[in-house]
Amino acid sequence: MSEDNADVQNAAGDDSHVIDPHTNQVVGVINDIEIPHGVSVSPDGRYAHIGAVGDNATHVVDTGSLTVIAMVSVGQTPKRVGTVMMQLD
Repeated sequence: MSEDNADVQNAAGDDSHVIDPHTNQVVGVINDIEIPHGVSVSPDGRYAHIGAVGDNATHVVDTGSLTVIAMVSVGQTPKRVGTVMMQLD
């Protein structure tokens, strides 16, 4: 997954398709995310955060391997995931 790709979520299922908008071809599938809804990519492009309505969580995805590396419980029906830049001292 790169900054040039699009993420299309299967809200009736448990996966997200990564699409190359230049070729309109599926270049990868992110599995095991129950009812995905909303995606945000970290500023460095290494991670995607995908809300999972069915799991009441946000899944952290390694964009290089397209695998879920963590699941964070966030409450009921997470949607419209965003990334916030913060400096912690």
